[in-house]
Amino acid sequence: MKIKNKIIIITSVIILSIFVVHYIIIKSYCLNYHFDSDKAYKVVYVEKKENNNKIIIKHKRYQIYLYTKCDIDVGDYIKINGSIEEIDDVRIKNSFNYKAYLENNLVLGIIYSDDIEIIKHKIVLNSLSSIVNDYIDKYFKDDANILLKALIIGRKYFSEDINNDLKENGIVHLFAISGLHVSIFILLISKLLSIFKFNDKGKDIIIIIFLGLYLFVTNFMISIIRAVLMYALNIINKHKFKYLFSSLDIASISFIIILIISPVYIFNISFSLSYLVTFIIILVSNLIKDKNNLYQILLISLIANVFTLPIIINMNYEINILSPIVNVFYISLVSSIILPLSIIVLVFPIFSFVYKYIVDAFYYFIHLTTKISINISLPHFDHYAVFIYLVILILFVMIKRKGISIILYLLFVLIFYNISTFYQGENIYFMYLNNGEASLIRLKNKNILIDCGDGYKDEVLMYLKSIGIRKLDYVFISHNHSDHCGGIDNINKDIDIKHLYLSRYDYGDYRYYKNSEILDVSDLIEDKDVVIEVLAPEREGIEENDNSLVLYFSIKKYDYHILFTGDSTNNVNDVILNNLKGREVDLIKIAHHGSNTSSSIDFLREIKVNKAVIMVGKKWKGTLPSKEVLNNLDILGIDYYLSVNDYSLIYDLKKDRFLKRS
Repeated sequence: MKIKNKIIIITSVIILSIFVVHYIIIKSYCLNYHFDSDKAYKVVYVEKKENNNKIIIKHKRYQIYLYTKCDIDVGDYIKINGSIEEIDDVRIKNSFNYKAYLENNLVLGIIYSDDIEIIKHKIVLNSLSSIVNDYIDKYFKDDANILLKALIIGRKYFSEDINNDLKENGIVHLFAISGLHVSIFILLISKLLSIFKFNDKGKDIIIIIFLGLYLFVTNFMISIIRAVLMYALNIINKHKFKYLFSSLDIASISFIIILIISPVYIFNISFSLSYLVTFIIILVSNLIKDKNNLYQILLISLIANVFTLPIIINMNYEINILSPIVNVFYISLVSSIILPLSIIVLVFPIFSFVYKYIVDAFYYFIHLTTKISINISLPHFDHYAVFIYLVILILFVMIKRKGISIILYLLFVLIFYNISTFYQGENIYFMYLNNGEASLIRLKNKNILIDCGDGYKDEVLMYLKSIGIRKLDYVFISHNHSDHCGGIDNINKDIDIKHLYLSRYDYGDYRYYKNSEILDVSDLIEDKDVVIEVLAPEREGIEENDNSLVLYFSIKKYDYHILFTGDSTNNVNDVILNNLKGREVDLIKIAHHGSNTSSSIDFLREIKVNKAVIMVGKKWKGTLPSKEVLNNLDILGIDYYLSVNDYSLIYDLKKDRFLKRS
C-alpha cells in the first residue's frame, strides 16, 4: 500500500510539473508572438457573413482570427498585409473577458484586413466543416437550416428571440455540440453496421474513423474532443485491459491527457462544464441505476444545475429555477426525436419538407415554456463565494445528516441573492462602455444610475445584475440619444426602478413608462443621503444635446459635489453657471465625451473644479476626447481620467480617490 501511495504521489507531481511548465511555455509564446506578414498561413475555418467573413488561420498549434471581405476557402494558404489588433482587457467589472477567452482557446490575436494574397490551395480535412455547411445551405432553408447547423456542426445562428427563449428555459447547452451528439452518432452507426453483420472490432474501427472526421466537422470543439477521447479510451480499456478501468478512471485519464496537451483549457468554460457534468453523471449513475429513466434524468439534471451554478451564473447572472424540470422534457425530446431526426434528414434531405414542420413545432414549444419560466438573478461568484459554495457541497457529500448541509446551502443562496442589501461601500462607478455613458452612484444600499449606454449586449444591465442590484432608487436619462438611453428598456424590465427622471424636453418612448417623471430646471430631489438639483435645460435647445439634464449632486455625508453634464454644449454654459451660483464642484463628468463643442476653458475656469472624468465609448476610441478639451484641462491643472485609458473607474468616496482598472 505504501509503494502504491508513493507511485500515485510521484505520478501526480510529474503530471503537475508537466502541466505548469507547458502552461508557462504557451503563455510566454502568446505574449511574445509577432505576426509575420511575409509568411503564408493555412486557412482551417471559414464562416461567411454579409459584412466581414470570419477566417481562422493556423500557426503551429495556435490560431489567428482574420476578419475580411475577401473570398477565401478552407485549404487556402494566404499572406496577410496587416497586424494583430490590441484586445481590450475587461472594460466593465464582471463582464465577459474576450482577451482571456482568446488566450484560453490558443488564439494569438485578431486581424482586420482586406489586403490578402492567396498563395496556393490544398485539399485538407478541415474542409469537411465547410462541405457540411454548404450541403445544409443547399437542401435546407430558414429555421431548419439554422437548427441543423446548430446540432450538427455547432454553428449557432438563432434569432434574438429564439436565443432569449433558450436562455430563459436554461436549455442553451442542448445546442452546444456535446457527448449527447456523439452518443447518438455512435448508436446510429452501430445499429447500421449490425445490419451488415460487422463484428464488435470492425464497428469500433469504423466509429473511431467517423469520430475522427467529425472532429474536423466541428472544428475540434472541446466537448467533442472529450467525448471522442473517452470513447477511444473505452475501446482500449475493453480490448486491451478487459475493463480494468472504471468510467471515472477513463474520464479522469482523458481529463489529464487534454490538460497535458493544452493546459490553457483549464480556464476554458466549455471544458469546465463538459467535464463537471461528465463527472456528475458518472458519480450519480451508480446511485440511481435501478430507477426509471425519467427519474434518472431529473435527478442528474438537478444535481448538474446545483454543481454548475457558479459557472452558469457568471455567464448570464440569471437562472431559471424550473430548468431541471424543463431539461427533463427537452433532453428527452432532443435525444429521442429532434437530434436523431436531424441526422436522418441530413442523410436523406428528400424529407426536408417534413422536418420543417417538426422544427416549427419545436420552436413553438420552446417559446411556450418560456411563459412558465421562473428566473432569478444572482450576483457574480468571486473566488471566495465559489470556495464557500464548494465547501457546502462537499459537506453535503461527506456528512450523513444531509439536512444540515441543505439548510446551509439554502441559507447561502438566500444571503447571496440579497448581497447588495449588505453592501457598505460608497462610491461612483463610471463605466467604459462600447458606446456612450453610464454612471452608478452607490451609497450603501442606495443605487442611482445616470444614463445607461446604447444597450450593446446589455452591458449596463449585466453589470447591475453581477453586483446583485435588483432595485434602482433613481435613474436619470440625460437626453434622447441612443448612446445615453439605448439600454433603458431592458433595464426597466429586469430591474425595479423606483423613479425614472428625464428632461421636460425629452420625447423618448421611456417618457410613457409608469415610473417616469419630468424634471424642470431648479427642481430638487432630496433624501437622507443626497441632494440632486437640476441646473439645465431652461428651455428647449436647437439641438438634442442642449436638452441634456445637467445635474448637481451633493453627497451629504462627505459634503462632496459632482456635476453631471450629459452632452450639453457650450451653448448652455451660461445657464449652468448662473444656476450653479458659484457653489463648489469637486468632480465633473465632462460633457459630450470630451468633444470640442463643450467644456470651454472659461467654463472650466469658472466652476473651479479639480477632478474630471471623460467617458468615451470604445467605439470612439482614437476620435474622442478632443485635444482642445484635454489642453484646457492641462492649462487649468485639473486632474482628469479617461475611460479609454483607465477603463471603468471607481471613485471611492470614503477614501476620496479613484481606484483605477476596476
